[in-house]
Amino acid sequence: MKKILSIMALAAITMSCSDDESNSEPEFFNLNQGSVWVYKKYRINNEGVEAFEEKIDSVTVSGTQMFDGEIYSRLVHKEYSGTNLVDEHDEFLRVNENGSLVNEIGYIIHSGERNYTFSYDRIGETELNGEMSYSLQEVKDVVVEGQNYTVYPYVGVFDHFYDDYLDGVATFYYFQKGIGKIVQHGRYMSSPIAAEEYRLISYDLK
Repeated sequence: MKKILSIMALAAITMSCSDDESNSEPEFFNLNQGSVWVYKKYRINNEGVEAFEEKIDSVTVSGTQMFDGEIYSRLVHKEYSGTNLVDEHDEFLRVNENGSLVNEIGYIIHSGERNYTFSYDRIGETELNGEMSYSLQEVKDVVVEGQNYTVYPYVGVFDHFYDDYLDGVATFYYFQKGIGKIVQHGRYMSSPIAAEEYRLISYDLK
């Protein structure tokens, strides 16, 4: 079975972190109640050919929940195929004291504007299979679904422990300051190219 790198699939993590002393700005991330982002889901095959999966992910900030004494914003994901709701799940995020966007298990989704790196041992279905190292790359301009964005790429590089996994860029998140996530990309671990990708098509910020 193909294994895709996904933050939802992490069974356990061991982190080591380093950062500079630059100031972060909490307003980099928009977690305001009622904000909505809509994404198209693409699949990229081993030849690099992209195809829209006919699935739309609508994400809405709706309420809060507390974990270990910290308050997290609740993001409700509703995935549609045509008019049919095919999946619904919650994501819990907050901006920590360092200005990074984190989930309820401490996983760093994006570091914001500051120069920040971290790594963790990636555990697959039954065993440790490699190390992921994340870092913030240079700000760049991109065109996504016909719209121009200035994004902060947060890129994860995989270093494998076994031959059936491939090294290299495994995942990345593009965020634009004040808007939110523009692109989320996750590569299949057994392929140098094949991946799933979510691309922003519309948003309504509060």
